[in-house]
Amino acid sequence: MTFFEDLDQLQSSALATLDAVATHDDLEQWRIAHLGSKGTLKAAMAALKDVSKQDKPAAGKRSNEVKKTLESAFADKRSTLGGSGGPAAESAPAYDLTEPGIPPLIGRRHIIPRVRAELVEVFGRMGFAVAAGPELEDDDHNFVKLNIPADHPARDPIDNFYVEEPDGLGSPRMLRSQTSTVQI
Repeated sequence: MTFFEDLDQLQSSALATLDAVATHDDLEQWRIAHLGSKGTLKAAMAALKDVSKQDKPAAGKRSNEVKKTLESAFADKRSTLGGSGGPAAESAPAYDLTEPGIPPLIGRRHIIPRVRAELVEVFGRMGFAVAAGPELEDDDHNFVKLNIPADHPARDPIDNFYVEEPDGLGSPRMLRSQTSTVQI
């Protein structure tokens, strides 16, 4: 067979198999088999180097005609199957364009909370746990339950910050001066 007969045979067999294609997956397999980088058309064009010098222009022209014919037939078949094809196109979710978008994040966390979070994470991997407690404590939790005697220098009013209750009733509270109060 000559180069031209091979191209005619390739075109007729490719178009015949394209007519039998019924799904997007089969269409994609057809495209890979015939129009892909390792397809039959590429292999036929590689045989162009064996054509005689005087027949090369006609052979090149015929190769391009076959390629355009197969590509247009592929495009027509894809449009008759509906859409751009592929499994992703069949199962792609529809987007609601009226739904508000996600606002862009502006700024970032301050360096101190970021470093604290990193340290908590590092110590957490070593087995430590973070315990959180109230920042305002009463005298009982801040000193008495920690066995700090009444005459201890840590109880000095100058070293502690007392906050009165808004209603004026009850004992005054103080900012936590001991780290162990949460353990009680």
